[in-house]
Amino acid sequence: AEMMKDQGYSTAGFVGINFLGSTHGFAKGFDYYNEPTTESSWNSKEYKKDDETMQTLWGNWWIPDMLDWMKEHADKPFFIWAHYFEVHFLSEKWLLYSGKMPKDELSDWAYYDGKLKYMDEHFIQPMNQQLKNLGIWDNTAIALTSDHGETLGPDNPNWEDYFFNYPQHKTMLEDDIRVPLIFKGADVPKGKRIENTTAAVDLVP
Repeated sequence: AEMMKDQGYSTAGFVGINFLGSTHGFAKGFDYYNEPTTESSWNSKEYKKDDETMQTLWGNWWIPDMLDWMKEHADKPFFIWAHYFEVHFLSEKWLLYSGKMPKDELSDWAYYDGKLKYMDEHFIQPMNQQLKNLGIWDNTAIALTSDHGETLGPDNPNWEDYFFNYPQHKTMLEDDIRVPLIFKGADVPKGKRIENTTAAVDLVP
């Protein structure tokens, strides 16, 4: 964000868990930063280590705010970093209990495909449409990736089994460390395969 800001871009960040909050330095370089609060998050959990306790806030529905910010800053270059949390394990409980996602539809692996479908319909498609409505779709670059994969367990696990035996971001299994990477932009080379081992940090250059 600081690099983009130095190049004259307006910068905004939108995150779905307070691990990525301003307390941990993630808001640095952003003109505007939307992060979870006790009011906006749908779950909180305490992590304890030795004598330290860290309160985490899960979930933060920032999509409407991002679309509004995009509209307000469409007349000049802008950079947005957005972290969508509602495809993460356990978010299906909130989506189901709040009636946002239909029960028993695409329910395998803790509704993994159902959550991806919900993300596409309520985040990706509205974002793309907003860019088109604002007339900036053709000259906007998008990079879509993930911070970790999903160690897929049994089709219909009980919650304890899934949580302890098929945890996310706790293994070096292929399902956990391989992530999607989708680029959209005029300068993106089509059909190029990178043979080297890559990491998320390689997105920047």
